[in-house]
Amino acid sequence: MLSQKRRAVFILESFCMNKLLRLCALLLLAFLATSCKTFSGTPQIKPDYTDEQIRLSEVANIRRMIPNSPVKALWLSHLLLQKSADDEAVDSALSSLFEDCSSEVKTLMEKAVSDEQWYEAEKLCNTLMCVCGQDAVAPDVQASIHAGLGEKTLAKLETAESTESAGAETVHKTSDFIKGTVTIWVDKGVTVQNRIGYSEVALGSGFFIDETGSIITNYHVIQSEVDPKYEGYSRLYIKLAGKPDDRIPAKVIGWDASVDIALIKADVKPSFVFELGSAADLEVGDRIIAVGAPVGLEHTVTSGIISAVERDVGMPGKVIQIDAAVNSGNSGGPIVDENGKVQGVVFAGLLQYQGLNFVIPVESLKAELPALYCGGEVLHPWIGITGRTKKVYPSDEEGIGVEVLYVLPAGIADYADINSGDVICSFNGVPVKNMDDLHNAMIPAGTDRIVEIEVIPGDADDTNRKTVKIYLEKRPEYPGLTIYQNELLYKAFYPIVGMELVPVSSASVGKYAVKSVIKGSVADESGFADGDPVEIISAEPVEGNSYLYIEVYAKKRRKGYLDVTLGFAVPLDSTSFF
Repeated sequence: MLSQKRRAVFILESFCMNKLLRLCALLLLAFLATSCKTFSGTPQIKPDYTDEQIRLSEVANIRRMIPNSPVKALWLSHLLLQKSADDEAVDSALSSLFEDCSSEVKTLMEKAVSDEQWYEAEKLCNTLMCVCGQDAVAPDVQASIHAGLGEKTLAKLETAESTESAGAETVHKTSDFIKGTVTIWVDKGVTVQNRIGYSEVALGSGFFIDETGSIITNYHVIQSEVDPKYEGYSRLYIKLAGKPDDRIPAKVIGWDASVDIALIKADVKPSFVFELGSAADLEVGDRIIAVGAPVGLEHTVTSGIISAVERDVGMPGKVIQIDAAVNSGNSGGPIVDENGKVQGVVFAGLLQYQGLNFVIPVESLKAELPALYCGGEVLHPWIGITGRTKKVYPSDEEGIGVEVLYVLPAGIADYADINSGDVICSFNGVPVKNMDDLHNAMIPAGTDRIVEIEVIPGDADDTNRKTVKIYLEKRPEYPGLTIYQNELLYKAFYPIVGMELVPVSSASVGKYAVKSVIKGSVADESGFADGDPVEIISAEPVEGNSYLYIEVYAKKRRKGYLDVTLGFAVPLDSTSFF
C-alpha cells in the first residue's frame, strides 16, 4: 500500500514537473519570438574604467593582446593610463604595461626599417611619436625612414603630380594622350561550354603616370590576378598604342577593391606620361575627353562635359558624372581636361542609358597613390562612426567638419569618448570640412596605427576643440552588418535606415515612434517623418550580407496616418560609415 502511494506521488510530481518544463519552454519561445523584433546581435559594452577592479582586469587583457595586436594594445594602455592618472593602486602596473607595449612597437619598427618595409616603418614611427612624444624615435631613424619612403614613393608621386616648369605651358595634342594610354589584356585561358573551348579575355584601359612604366587602371579589370577566390588561369599584359600585335607582360603592384583602383607596372619606357590635375580646376560644364579601348577598339577618343560632381554611388568618397561616351573596355582609362591633365578614372557606366557614366575623381586617386606604390592591398581604416557633412546653414556650399550621428557601442570611437553631436574638424593633421575631406585623409593613413583627430564637442563652440588619439582598425566589408550584429535592432535603424526610433512603452514590444529622420536617408526618401508610429516585423541580411531587408508596419503622418506595411532593402555599405 505504501509503495503504491509513493508511486502515485512520484507520478504526480513527474506530471507537474513536465507541465512546468513545458510552460517554461513556451515562455522562452514567446520571449525569443518577441525579442527577435528588437534585437539583432550582441550589444557590446565599453568597460567602466572608474571601477578599480575593472582597470586591473583590463591591464591583464591588454597584456595578452601584445603579441598579436601590439599597436592596439599600446593605444588601449594609453587610454587606460589617462583615465587612471590619480589611481596609485594601478599606476605601477599601467606604467609597466605601457612601457612593454611601446617597446614591442618600437621593436617592430626597427625590424621594418631593417627589412626596408618603409611604409610599415613610417606607420609605426608616427604611432610611437603620436602616443609617446616626438622624442620616442631618434632623429636619425626618422630621417632614414623618410629617405627610404621618399625613394620608393615620393619621387614617383612628384612625377605624377608635377606642374609645368616656369614659362608657357606645354600644349599637348590628343595624339599625346593616345600614346600615354594602354590597353589592358588579361588572358583567362580557355572556357569550355557544350564541349567547345572559348578563349576568355578581360579587356580594359590604363594610363602611364610616371617614367618607370607605372600604370593606373581599375581593380575589376585585373581582379583575377589578385583575388584569392579566383581559381582559374590568369596572365596580365598591356598593349601600347600603335603596337596592337605586341603583348607586354605586366604585374600588379597595389590595388584597392572598394575604390576600384589598381596600380600595375610594365617594363617599358612610356612615350607620354600623364599629369594629374586638381579638383580646384574642375567645374560642372567643363569639357573633357575620354581615352581608352571600348570593346577592344584601341586608342578611341570620345568627348563630353562634366555633368555633375559629388555623386554618391555607394563607394568611399563621391564620384564624377560625365556624358562622354564610354563602354566596356574604357574601364581604367583617363578623363582629361582642356589643359591636358587627368581629372579622373573611368570605372562605371549605365549601358542602357546614354550619357550616364561615372569617374573616380583625381583627388581620390592622389589619396590612394602612396599606399598603391607601397604594394599590396590598400586597407581602409574604420573607427565605428556614422556621420555627415556639418554645415552652419543647409544652403552653405562649404561645411565646417563632419558631424558624428552615431557611435558603435564598444567601438574605437566609443573607447575614445567621441559622442553623437561631436564634429570632426581635423584628421591626422589634415583639415576636414566635409565627408570627402575625411575619406581622402583616412585612405593614405592606412590601418593598425594611431593618429590624432581634432573634435569640437557637441555642446561646445569652434574655440573649444579637443585632440583625441585614435586607433585605426580595418574597415569591415559591410560596416552596416557590423552595426546590425552589435546593436539593438531599433537603435541600428538610425545609422542604417536613417530614422531614430524610441520605444512606445516597455509593455509594447517591437513598437516604436520615430524621433528624428536624417535628411536624404532611406527613411527620408521613404516618406517617414517625426512622430510616425512604427512596428518592426523583420530585418534580415540578404544578397551575401550586402543589404538588409526590412519589413515594418507604419502609420505615416504624411499619408494621413494611413496604415501600411513596407518592405525595403537598405545597403549595408555607405560613404557615411567610417
